[in-house]
Amino acid sequence: MRIPPRLALSFLILFSLGISEARAQMPCPKETLTQGKCKIESLKVEERTIRQVLNTIAYEYGVPIGLEVAVSDDIARTISFSATNSSLTEVLDLIAQKDPSYTWEYRDGVINFYPKSEFRDTILFNLLETRIKTFNVRKRLSRLELRKSLTEILK
Repeated sequence: MRIPPRLALSFLILFSLGISEARAQMPCPKETLTQGKCKIESLKVEERTIRQVLNTIAYEYGVPIGLEVAVSDDIARTISFSATNSSLTEVLDLIAQKDPSYTWEYRDGVINFYPKSEFRDTILFNLLETRIKTFNVRKRLSRLELRKSLTEILK
């Protein structure tokens, strides 16, 4: 059986990302998330950004993770670590230790990874804290117009 070139290339890219798992991981049930008992059997991270690491954890363990990027975030900054038989809580604490501008919390069924107060965008913070009942966007509204409209709402 011949493997199509695109499929072979996809596997090559996946294996060269620098994040390796000892074996396939099982998704974390919601009950284990709320109790902080989700187990990470083996995770090795080599020179990956926080976005890449959190994306891998979210995908491999079926964990919903939100990331708010710090104002001072250097998108090229990478972290490296290894975790074996650790809880998800321990791994998230380790990631936050590797980049001290971030912290995290579990709220409303989602792990929220966000900047500490001195590293937060105040407009974005206020927007995220605003509760919205309904939201409609007119067609062909530019991102700049949308941001301006949202900023006016927050005043």
